[in-house]
Amino acid sequence: MVYVRTTGCHTKFVAEKLAQFAGIPARNVAYAGLKNRNAVTEQWFVLHIPGKVTPDFSQFALEGCEVVQVVRHNRKVRTGALRGNHFTLLLRDLTPDAALEQRLQAIAESDVLHSFGAQRFGRDGNNLQLALR
Repeated sequence: MVYVRTTGCHTKFVAEKLAQFAGIPARNVAYAGLKNRNAVTEQWFVLHIPGKVTPDFSQFALEGCEVVQVVRHNRKVRTGALRGNHFTLLLRDLTPDAALEQRLQAIAESDVLHSFGAQRFGRDGNNLQLALR
């Protein structure tokens, strides 16, 4: 398993580059969730390389990607297998008002469902329009 910190790289791109570096097909790289390329993210990747020596990831060079930790593991990552998935949002250039403060407080006090795929933006982007209200 390879734990990386990225900026300016999306998950699939990093997975492909890790596969190339390890000399394995991209289909042998698993990950849980797609990270936003415009954010600073940290994520585990599982490289299925049975019977091979773990590559020296200190030599892995990809702009915007830093290998933080490498751990040998015997299982593949499955959907829902990672507990404690969390993230921090940094909002800039907001005009504070009472309604915004109330919404931010509600988010801070409860869990936020992280939807994916079509669920994230809704049909025809309707969820985005609702969020902008």
